[in-house]
Amino acid sequence: MLSGSAVNPTSKVAGGPLVGHLLSLQLAADFSAAGVLQSGLGGMVMLSGPMAGQSVDAILALAHGVVGGTAALPSGMSLSSLNDLLSSIIMNYHEGTTNGGLLGFDGGTPPPPPPPPPPPPVGSGVCEGGVTKLVLKYVGSGSPNGVVSGQRTAPGKGDKLAAQISGSSPVLYTFATTDMGGLFSSVSSGRLANELTVFIGNTKIADVHTSCSVPIYPGMRIGDVFEIVEVWSKGGGAIRSPSED
Repeated sequence: MLSGSAVNPTSKVAGGPLVGHLLSLQLAADFSAAGVLQSGLGGMVMLSGPMAGQSVDAILALAHGVVGGTAALPSGMSLSSLNDLLSSIIMNYHEGTTNGGLLGFDGGTPPPPPPPPPPPPVGSGVCEGGVTKLVLKYVGSGSPNGVVSGQRTAPGKGDKLAAQISGSSPVLYTFATTDMGGLFSSVSSGRLANELTVFIGNTKIADVHTSCSVPIYPGMRIGDVFEIVEVWSKGGGAIRSPSED
């Protein structure tokens, strides 16, 4: 059909809309195979029409052969009807997502899409499996007269690490596992600690039991100078305050 080759032509080439539709469909099939578009386009088959039962890949191979002069049109088809066929395949998907019914799999109805992934588990709101994140605010007079830090004292004794500071009114002090964006390596199935000691400077403020064996919740006071603003546990997610129950 084509009398020659052209690279980046600047004038009209032979083939007209047929070549344009062939290029468009080939790009769509290639993008589908690469996962850029919905996958599987090349393997879908025509459910009706002169090439019913033929896959998109097979139709593309035929069209390339016809355009390149290496294949003959099937009986009863013309260049015009091949052009219409390519155009109809391109237009089959409304906005690229909704199958217009022209294509299917193995000559039948397309299989249903895979089910969506399950939603992430919703926490119970109670402390389960140990605390993973603890956020405090200072409620003493003035402001802390030293660096606010925490040290795991059970199980084992860890390094004293400065709290992560955020906010301004109030300033928040966070102790969390690395999985929760914090500085503490997790212990005992992912928890922050069994017991965390909170300091201001070198002064011990309080031991906070973080294994979920005793109550811990937002609003709870820590050593009279801190109040828990937010607390998360491994199995229960964000822990609710008693007033929310």
